[in-house]
Amino acid sequence: MQVLFVSAALTRSKRAANLEAEVVKGMVGMIRSRLMSVPRIRFVERNVVNNPPQLIDSCFVNAQRLPQSSHTLQQKERLRESDKMVSEVLSSQAIVLGCPVYSYGIPLPLLVWLQSIQRQGKTFELADGKRYGRLHDKMVLAVMSELDAGGSASARQLDYLREKFALLGVRKFEVVRQLLDRQSTPSR
Repeated sequence: MQVLFVSAALTRSKRAANLEAEVVKGMVGMIRSRLMSVPRIRFVERNVVNNPPQLIDSCFVNAQRLPQSSHTLQQKERLRESDKMVSEVLSSQAIVLGCPVYSYGIPLPLLVWLQSIQRQGKTFELADGKRYGRLHDKMVLAVMSELDAGGSASARQLDYLREKFALLGVRKFEVVRQLLDRQSTPSR
């Protein structure tokens, strides 16, 4: 089994990093307990902050609309990164999102990653004017770290993430909330 861990956390204090490590350790235990029959779990990490995906541009959009045999060299190069991200998603049975709430929104690198994995013919199909996701067998676990216990910002984030993954066919979407104190926030 493969688990893809997509981290969107900005540089943090050691304390925050330790908290995240504890949460991830707990998630690994939770995933293992749900999949007792799986003897080995392989983790793949994609840090979208340290290695941000390219923004979606006209070259990317145009390349997606053409058959692969018609791609120019520039279009092939432009889709290469997305192809790798899609391959990581398709090879994984579970996707764990490290999703902090900054300025009441989803970090841009995570949004771009999410846009980059939405590929017709790979993660979804169009038929009869409708979109059919192909990720039915995937489980997504969003780890939301936030300062505000009220959670209105993370609730909006969760709604957005649930909707996007539902469009890709994901039926199992779970959430772990990590409430941070002021000393464990990102350094400024």
